[in-house]
Amino acid sequence: MKITAKTLYAIIAVAELAKSNSNLKAGDIANKYGFPVRFLELTLNELKKSGIVDSKRGATGGFFLIKNKNEISLFDIVVATEGDLKLLDCVKILNNNKCFVEDIFDDISLKIEKYMKEIKLSEIMKKVEETENFDFVI
Repeated sequence: MKITAKTLYAIIAVAELAKSNSNLKAGDIANKYGFPVRFLELTLNELKKSGIVDSKRGATGGFFLIKNKNEISLFDIVVATEGDLKLLDCVKILNNNKCFVEDIFDDISLKIEKYMKEIKLSEIMKKVEETENFDFVI
């Protein structure tokens, strides 16, 4: 598992949506943080498929959270953008079923998953607010 820029953009975008009392357009969030607009739109659509956000078309449209900020965890966002948290998939590496360390890595993945589920969006929002500016390399 490797966390990509897409997930970082998603975390910040979800925090912005949680702060807002209205729908936000992807372009507004992207411009504020210097994200590529199209990339953020695709990322927000992945979050939409995962049931974290929804969108509305029109002049007052944009993206908005479906769930309460205390119901959304870091795990939810990461899985929506990166897929599962499996650290090692022996089937892709070995031709037999004798993967002697897969259970160790599965246990590590479960511990990471548990920890990430404990980190709620409300806590992430504080971290985003504490950061004065982001200087992304694009």
